[in-house]
Amino acid sequence: MAQQVATHGPRSAKWPFAHMARETWSKFHKVRVSRVNEKKHWAHPKDRIKLWKILEGDTVKIISGKAKGQVGKVTSIDKWTNKVIVENCNIGLKTPKEFNPSPKPPPPPEQRVGPWWMVEFERPIHVSNVQLVHPNDLNLSDPKQMRVVKCRWKCIEITNDPKKKDRFRWRRFISGIPGEQHIQIELPKREKKDPEAEQEVLNRLNRQATTRLESFGRRRIFLLPTQRAHHLLLTNSIASFASMANVGLDKSPFWIAKTPEERENPVLNWDKFPNFAAITPENILSALEILLPRVEKEFLKREKNFSPTWEGSIGLVQDLEDDLERAVNIPKHLKNVKESKELREVIEKMQPKITELTLRMNQSYPLYQALTKLANTPESFASLSPAQQRVVQLNIQQMQLTGVGLVDGSPEKTRFNEIRNRLSKISLNFADNVLDATKAFAEIVKDREALRGCPDQLLKHMAKSAKNKGFGDGDPEKGPWAVTLDEPCIAPFLKFCANRSLREKVYRGLNARASTEGVNNEPIINEILKLRNEEASLLGFPHFAALSLSHKMAGTLESANKLIQDIFEAAMPVAKREFEELTLFAKNQLELNLPIKPWDVPYVAEEYRKHLFKYSDDEISKYFTFHKVINGLFELTEELLGVRVQAVDQKKEGFTTWHKDVKVYKIVDKSTEAPLAYFYGDFYSRPEEKKGGAWVDLCATRSKDFKTGQVRVPVGYVNCNAPPPSTNSSTPSTMTFRDVETIFHEFGHGLQHSLTTVDLPQVSGIKGIEWDFVEVASQFMENFIYEPEIISRLSAHVETGKPMPKDMIDSLVKNRQYLAGMMATRQLHFAQVDLTLHSNFTPPEPTAVNANQKTVFDLYKELAQRMLVTPVLPEDRFLCSFLHIFSGMYSDGYSAGYYSYKWSEVYSVDAYAAFEEAVENLPPEEKKAKLAEIGRHYRETLLSLGGSIHPRQVWKLFRGREEADIRPMLRHSGLLSG
Repeated sequence: MAQQVATHGPRSAKWPFAHMARETWSKFHKVRVSRVNEKKHWAHPKDRIKLWKILEGDTVKIISGKAKGQVGKVTSIDKWTNKVIVENCNIGLKTPKEFNPSPKPPPPPEQRVGPWWMVEFERPIHVSNVQLVHPNDLNLSDPKQMRVVKCRWKCIEITNDPKKKDRFRWRRFISGIPGEQHIQIELPKREKKDPEAEQEVLNRLNRQATTRLESFGRRRIFLLPTQRAHHLLLTNSIASFASMANVGLDKSPFWIAKTPEERENPVLNWDKFPNFAAITPENILSALEILLPRVEKEFLKREKNFSPTWEGSIGLVQDLEDDLERAVNIPKHLKNVKESKELREVIEKMQPKITELTLRMNQSYPLYQALTKLANTPESFASLSPAQQRVVQLNIQQMQLTGVGLVDGSPEKTRFNEIRNRLSKISLNFADNVLDATKAFAEIVKDREALRGCPDQLLKHMAKSAKNKGFGDGDPEKGPWAVTLDEPCIAPFLKFCANRSLREKVYRGLNARASTEGVNNEPIINEILKLRNEEASLLGFPHFAALSLSHKMAGTLESANKLIQDIFEAAMPVAKREFEELTLFAKNQLELNLPIKPWDVPYVAEEYRKHLFKYSDDEISKYFTFHKVINGLFELTEELLGVRVQAVDQKKEGFTTWHKDVKVYKIVDKSTEAPLAYFYGDFYSRPEEKKGGAWVDLCATRSKDFKTGQVRVPVGYVNCNAPPPSTNSSTPSTMTFRDVETIFHEFGHGLQHSLTTVDLPQVSGIKGIEWDFVEVASQFMENFIYEPEIISRLSAHVETGKPMPKDMIDSLVKNRQYLAGMMATRQLHFAQVDLTLHSNFTPPEPTAVNANQKTVFDLYKELAQRMLVTPVLPEDRFLCSFLHIFSGMYSDGYSAGYYSYKWSEVYSVDAYAAFEEAVENLPPEEKKAKLAEIGRHYRETLLSLGGSIHPRQVWKLFRGREEADIRPMLRHSGLLSG
C-alpha cells in the first residue's frame, strides 16, 4: 500500500525549484521525511516555511509518526497538493480532503505552480518598473526588503515590517533557490481593496511594458510582488504579463537557459551596455568558447523545424544571430580602440571558428528552402510587411553569395569554405601588419630647427610621443620630438614642416608601411586577390568585382565605371590647372627645386592656401576647440532633426568605458523626451593602442520584441582621432578644419544608426543598406560646415574666446573648392585601382620567375599616370597599407566598392540641395522653420527607413525621383563647367 506523506515544497524532476509550504497545511505536518544517508529534513508547524529537496525516485525514511523507521521510494509527487507518495509504507496518514482557500475555482493544471507563478518567456520582456534581483544580492538586514508573511494559493502577501518572525524564514528560502534570477514587480501599497485602483495599476503595467526599456533576456523568470498585494491584483498582473509575452505559461520548445558561466561573463551577460571595466581578453575567449558551441547546437536543433513562414524561418534564427552579433562585436570593437597582444591572440584563435559558424548558418539548405518557398508563394509573401519582405530577399541573396547552392560534401563547397576561412585570417593579418608598422616607425628629432614651420600643437604631440617611446620628458620646447605615422602627427607634419629632406624621409616611411622584410603585405595582397577571384568563380561570377557589385546599388561593373568616368572627365581639366598653379607657386614663391615630389605636395598646397586665403590650417585650428565644435554639432542636430543629444553622467548611471576619455551620450526626441539611442564617443587619438582613421561601429541594433511590444534602442560607437588635450595644461584640445569635417561625417553615420524606426535588426539603422548608399547620411552632414552661419557657431578663439573673423570664415567657404580637382582625381584613382584589381588582373604566382610579370604596384602606377597629376614614387607601396579594400574591418564592403564614396557623394550633395532649394527665396525669419520641416522629412526617410526598402525607393520618397542629379556635387566642388 502506498503511503501519502504531507510535506513542504518537494522538488520534481520537471520543476526543479523548491516550493514553499502553505500555512493551511500546518496541522497535517506530523511526519518528518528525509533522504537515506543524507541530512535530515523535517516539517513542523513552527517551521512551516522549509525547503524540501525530494525528487521522484528518492529513497526516504519516515523518522516520526506511526510509520517511523519505515523506508520507501518516492513514486510520485503532486506539485499542486504537495503530496509525496512513498511505496511500502503501510500506514494511513490523515491528508487534506479538500484544499481550496480561494473563493475562485482552481486554475487549469498547466498553470498550477503552487504559490509561485512561474512564467517562461520565449523572448525578452521589458517592463519599466521591474528590476533583476539575484537572491544573493538581497540585503536582508535592510528593513525595506520584502518579508514573506503568508503563502496562499495564487498569492504571496508581502510586508516591509522587519519585526515579523518570517523574515528569517525568507533568508532560508533565498538560500534554497539554485541560482536563478528573479523579477520584482513594484506595486503600489494600498490600505484597502479598490477595484478601480487595481485596474489603473494593470493598465499602467501594460503601458509601461510596451514603452520602457529594461530587458531581462531569454530566461526563466519568477514574478514576485515587492509590496503588499492581494490575490486578484497579483494574478491579474501575471495574466497581463503572460498575455503580453503571448506565450502563456508553457515552456517554449526553443527556450535557452543561461548557464552560471554565461551569467558571470560580462561579454555575454549585458543588457544595453557592456561592462567594459570587467571585460578582458580572457573572458572574451571564455565567452566565445561558451557561445559558439551553444549557438551551433541550438541552430542544428531548430534547423529541423524550418517552414516557409516568417515565424518558421527568420523568427527561428533571429535571436541566435543577435546573441552572436552582440558578443562578437565587443572584441571587434576593442581591437580597434584598445589593441593588445593578448586580444589579438584571442581574435586570431576564435576568428576561424566564428567564420565557420557563420558559414554553417548561411549555408543551411533547410533555411534556404524555407525562405525561397516563402518568397515564391505570392499569398504568403504578400502577407509580410515591406521590411520583412526585404529581410527575406536579403537573406536569400546573402545565402547564395555564401555558397548555399553548392552541394554539401562536394569539392566545390569544401574549397569555398576553405577560401572563406583563409580570407578571414589573412585579412586580419593585413590589418595587424599595418598597425604594427605604424607603431614601429618613429623619427626622433633633437634639433628644433629641423622642425621649422611645425605649429605648437604638433610639437606638443611629437614631444609626448617621444616621451612614450622613452626619449625625453615630453617638453615641447626642448624636445626631443618623435615624428610618427599616426594620423594626428603625419598629416600636419607633411603639411607644415619646411625641412624638405625630413619630409622625404618620413613620407618614404609612410609609403613603405608593411612592405619590407618581416612585415610585408604584398604576398597577402596577391593571395587575397587570387582567393576572391576563385570564390567568385565557384559562385558563377566572371570575377570578384561582379560578385561584389551584385549586392550594391550600382549593380554592375559598367555602372560603377561610368560614374568614375563621368566625374573624372569633369575633374581632370581642373586638376591639371590646379597643379600648374602649384608648380608655379613652388618655383616663384618657395624657390623649390622642381619637379614637385610626392612629399612636397601637402607642404606646397598649404603654403599656396595661405597665399590665397591669408590663413594657415594652424591659425584656423585655434578657433576650433573640441567642446565648442561638438556642442555646435549637437545644437545643429536638434534644430534640424528635432532630437537632443545629452551627455550621460557615467558615474551616476553606472557606465564603464575602455578609456577615461570616452564619453557616453543619449539621444532623445525633443518633443517627447523619449530616449531614442545612446552612443560612446571616442574622439581622441591613442596611437599606442587605437587604429588610425575614423569610423562608426555597432554595439546594439534597434529591434522590437513583437510579443511584448518592447523596443531595444540602438547603441553605437563613434570613433575619431582628433588630437587629445594636453595632460599638463588647461588649454582645451583644438581641431583642424579637416578634424571638424571628420566628426560631422562620422556623426552622420551615427545618426542613421540611432534615428531608425525600423524594428527588424537585419535592416535597422545602417544594416541592410547597400554599401554604395551607406555613406550618404555621413557625407550629407559635411555640407553644413561650409555654411558661414554654422562656422561662426562652431568657432571661438582658444585663448581669447573671440569669434572667428569674417574673412577667415570666407576663406573656409572658398576652401571647399580649393584643389577640388586634384582631390577628386586621387579618390577616383583609388576607386579605379580597386575595381581593376578585382576584375581585370591576375596576381603573380609566388614562385614566378618571370620578372616581366605585372605586379599590383605596376597596375597602381599605370593607372596613376593616366588619372593623377601629382607624382608617384617608382617604388610606391601604398597598396600595402590600403586597409579599405584588404583589411578585415572594411574589406567586406569596400572590396571592389571603393567607388562607393563618390557614388554616395553624388546622392549626399543632392540631398543637401533639397535644403538649399527649400529656403532659396525665403526671408531669413522663415528659413529656420522651413529647414526644420525639410529636416524632419529627411529624418523620416533617409535616417528612419534604414535598409528596410531599396535605396532607390528611399530616395524617391525623399527627393521624388529614383536617381540623384550629379550636377549639385560638381557645382559644390567647382567642377561644373560653364
